[in-house]
Amino acid sequence: MGRRSKSDELGLGQRIVDMHDTEKMTHSEISEQLKDEGMDVSREAVRRSYLNSMKQAGRYRMAAESCRQIIDMVKDGSNLDMIEAINSIITGKLYDQIMAMDDFGLDDPKAVVKAITSAGSTQVKIAQFRLNFDKGVQKAKSVIYDELAEKLSDMPEVLDVIAKVISEAKVTE
Repeated sequence: MGRRSKSDELGLGQRIVDMHDTEKMTHSEISEQLKDEGMDVSREAVRRSYLNSMKQAGRYRMAAESCRQIIDMVKDGSNLDMIEAINSIITGKLYDQIMAMDDFGLDDPKAVVKAITSAGSTQVKIAQFRLNFDKGVQKAKSVIYDELAEKLSDMPEVLDVIAKVISEAKVTE
């Protein structure tokens, strides 16, 4: 790992961001201000510190957005929805990483392919599970209705109410 920047060693990252964003100072002005305060930090060090802070802030924003996506996807849903949402986000991040690569000179490119394959396979399994679950629910509703129709053949009004309740019943995984 490389040497820490002077601004990081001095704990100036947040101060540099505040001076730039709040006080609207340029990198040169920030460097001069810090030199006046006895800290020898170049304009280039200020620029690098600011850019690194912005990159970190971007990563935090992306993480927060991913969390919001998961929450939106699983709100009033099931654990299966949450697994599907997380898998979808992981697959998207793998795709983004691959698209951002300049070359494929990785230590183990098979690991990348395996991760993508695994994420895709998980997505297929989730879809199959959901389909089987939905078929099972429909079959159970049908069996219940048939049994009740036989027992309540002389009470069609009651059977109609029960049929409506059965058809509108929401079952989650």
